[in-house]
Amino acid sequence: MIEAGARRIVVGNLPPLGQLPATRNRDSAVRLDRLAVSHNQQVAALVAELGQRDGATARLLDVNDLFERAIASLPLGTGEFNFTNVTEACLDAQRETICANPDQYLFWDGIHPTRAAHERISEVALSLSVAMSTTREFDRPAAPVLLGLGGLILGSLAAIAVAIRAKKR
Repeated sequence: MIEAGARRIVVGNLPPLGQLPATRNRDSAVRLDRLAVSHNQQVAALVAELGQRDGATARLLDVNDLFERAIASLPLGTGEFNFTNVTEACLDAQRETICANPDQYLFWDGIHPTRAAHERISEVALSLSVAMSTTREFDRPAAPVLLGLGGLILGSLAAIAVAIRAKKR
């Protein structure tokens, strides 16, 4: 992407995969958290390496930190996130019900964040983008490239699938 002209890059990492509603009560939760830590260390190294390239600026969108802060927020419903439920999914697919207050939940379903959680992630991504835009001079204005959010979803799903498959064996 840098060779194609990208100069400002934001790369997202993974949340604590063992803390998702779909995984938190499984034997594989600790293993999934370790997998996320390992992945995130590699992402941080990649961001550092990208930042060393001529004319490029790279920043880490620390999704893991955001999720951990939201999960640890006590008392619930106060502080920077205002979530009242950070452990359960708003959508209960088995009962075919949806919670009355989705914006107060961290998780939409067993894996995915709610709209409100995505909004918080985007706010941080935007602040990183604005910070990069105002701290360095560039030949032409350009929006930062956001990497990793699709990988975040795919990586989370792949890790969960591997854990579930291993559990079935």
